[in-house]
Amino acid sequence: MLPAAPGHLNDRDDTRCVRRCALVAILIGSLLSACSSDAGQVSVNSSRATPSDIGPSSSEAAPGSAADSSPASSPATEPTPTPTPTPTTVVTDVTGTPYAQELANVDDNGDRSLDSILKIFSLAVAPLPGVEVPESSYQPRSATIALSDVEAHYGELTSAQQKVVDAVISPDGDQIIVPASFRRPALDQFADQVSGGIRAARETIATKLGKIDGDISYILVQAKFAGLARPLWSDSETYLGCAIQIDTVQNADDTTLLSTITHEVFHCYEAALGKTRANWRN
Repeated sequence: MLPAAPGHLNDRDDTRCVRRCALVAILIGSLLSACSSDAGQVSVNSSRATPSDIGPSSSEAAPGSAADSSPASSPATEPTPTPTPTPTTVVTDVTGTPYAQELANVDDNGDRSLDSILKIFSLAVAPLPGVEVPESSYQPRSATIALSDVEAHYGELTSAQQKVVDAVISPDGDQIIVPASFRRPALDQFADQVSGGIRAARETIATKLGKIDGDISYILVQAKFAGLARPLWSDSETYLGCAIQIDTVQNADDTTLLSTITHEVFHCYEAALGKTRANWRN
């Protein structure tokens, strides 16, 4: 059982969130540009015309043809390559979703009530007994903050709610669902991609923020969320390491997987650089 962390819970303000998201976006860009031909590479195929596509030029006409009898044939014209399309990012407005509305439900000091914390957890991580939330098709990709907030009030939860939180913190390996298309070798390959992605993200972030101590471990799950990072603390409440959960379905393509890994590793860095649980909480 986890004790409730002391102190008052402060919500992250919008300015801090914007700065964090901007840095994570820069880091993801750095990782994408550093990818080679391995599993983490993202490539865009360009459609280019070649001489074999368009047939022989007028200077290669068969002997005896009109073009062959011409005293001065026009030189062959090089085909114009088709420009490589620029990848675009689709931005979805989620401000009207139940999750976003509950995220904004703080008092004048930026403090969030326990009722709001439980609703956010139910929307982002897993349904909690006794907590009613509206139906929503929107699912936030990261459950890190939602879990962190609930853990800070663990002692105030009912025993039924604590069981749900415990199952998220330590999922039963026998209960992890793997898509039918994931044969064992494919799952092993996915695990290798996650392991390599964590190392790459850690190295890239270290060039910006410096190295951190402690291991960053991971497990594969099938969950409501795409990713989750849970900092690990010593008895004296100092940072020891970080445990990441990666969903096997929502991160099936390389770009999404890289984005999720980078986001969650950055949460580990936040905790490590904060050094203590209290600093991480605030």
